[in-house]
Amino acid sequence: MDQDTVRLLRDVADRQQVEETLYKYCRACDRLDAELMESCFWPDATAYHGAYNGPAEGFWRGALHFLSHIKASLHYAMNVIVELDGDLAHQEAIYQAWHRVDKGPIHISPFETGPYAGPDAANRTPQVFNGFPGHDEAYDEDAVFHGRYVNRFQRRGAEWRILNHVCFGEWTYWRKASERAPMTYSLARRDRSDPAYWRGEHVWGV
Repeated sequence: MDQDTVRLLRDVADRQQVEETLYKYCRACDRLDAELMESCFWPDATAYHGAYNGPAEGFWRGALHFLSHIKASLHYAMNVIVELDGDLAHQEAIYQAWHRVDKGPIHISPFETGPYAGPDAANRTPQVFNGFPGHDEAYDEDAVFHGRYVNRFQRRGAEWRILNHVCFGEWTYWRKASERAPMTYSLARRDRSDPAYWRGEHVWGV
């Protein structure tokens, strides 16, 4: 195999790993999976996400804590562009994030005692998100946000993870929740009992 082919295969593999990490980030948001989320970031990673600007771990732990207090979410990443630069990769993607928010105020439990606080909660920003501006508390609502993820990845050894995470919105809208076809029999779960984690001898569909 010539050097150009080897280089091409390596680039394809690197791009795939970088892109797949972004999709794992989205899964971690929706399944409230702290272990998976942690695997997407290097320990010294930073995040600039909305009003938050600091260590990435403070961001994602606070984000999972907040998301656990709403009914459901779905995060999408689209139009993913990856530019490789040695052991760095620059990634841009358009995101859409849907959130189902029940009527009434969103009551946030103390971060420090929650399941997403982690071992260093005392030295971490205790609250990243405390609500959705614009929520009409008289209704169940869907909050839909659109914007971009701009991430810088770094390869350490054979593994790519996010080193710098930037997320910003470009437009958003709220709408009253409509359940014309309620998902009564949905298998979706916000933990590792979700079908995405089924492996081995699991009886599918049960």
